[in-house]
Amino acid sequence: MVSQGVELVHNMLHVHQRIDGVLFDISAGFYPMIGFDAEKDFYDIFTSPLVRGVIKGLGDPPEALMVRKKDGAPIQVVTILGGTANYEGRYSREKKSPIHDRGFQQTLIYSGRVGDKVRITYREFSQGMVRGAFSNDVEYDLSVSNIIRYKGAEMEILSADNMKISYKVLKNFN
Repeated sequence: MVSQGVELVHNMLHVHQRIDGVLFDISAGFYPMIGFDAEKDFYDIFTSPLVRGVIKGLGDPPEALMVRKKDGAPIQVVTILGGTANYEGRYSREKKSPIHDRGFQQTLIYSGRVGDKVRITYREFSQGMVRGAFSNDVEYDLSVSNIIRYKGAEMEILSADNMKISYKVLKNFN
């Protein structure tokens, strides 16, 4: 019926296909931005669940990816000693909500009607999982009012039966 939440969106480097290099191999996938300056963007190679990361070959251990802001710049692997290795490959900069985010969501779910009462289930989700202590079933008597409120959300019930509900959202969660 109603859903509201917080979604974390990150600037990401999307490497479109695996890049095989002399010193390092760069896996295809999404790398979250960890910093930038006037000329360069830096991307994390360790924490993204969306890729396997940079695979060490020869040379110093890798620390991050760097891409200069100018169009067509190569991807650079930055090592822990500050060295860099340039690689040509297809990439783009995108905004994405990674699957590991700490998102929060509130929902109201229609559960049916018995007589003049409608049943609504409230649930909270954190990191994609139901928060058990924050789930609740509530009933509203439509013979008293066709306006229902829960945790700041407010809806006008236009019609309801056991299979479907028609409503107008007057106010979403706070």
